[in-house]
Amino acid sequence: MECGDSECDKGRDNGTFQRGIKMAKYHLSNWSVTESAAINPWIPPECSVTLLQGHREEDGRDVITSSIEEVDGRIIRTASGSTYFLGEPDPKYLAYLEKIGYPYDVENPIKDKRT
Repeated sequence: MECGDSECDKGRDNGTFQRGIKMAKYHLSNWSVTESAAINPWIPPECSVTLLQGHREEDGRDVITSSIEEVDGRIIRTASGSTYFLGEPDPKYLAYLEKIGYPYDVENPIKDKRT
């Protein structure tokens, strides 16, 4: 299916299709933000990307996402096209934010530093 087909165009409105492929939507609990270089020390700092890690409610798995591409409040879209709805963050992550003096915003928990 080519972009521009009706199925692809419909998906642009609700985020469920990308190039005609149905994209996944998940609820993520006990989540935190991390950098790919923190997970793989062989990644150069200039190549590191921001990821989410947490517990995916739909299948009970602990996951690390692909890079965060779009942030809209508590809704996060990743490079793979998956959408994550953020539940409660990891208490250790909240403690870390408090320790470094970074305020946690319940409505907008992840800030896009690219903008």
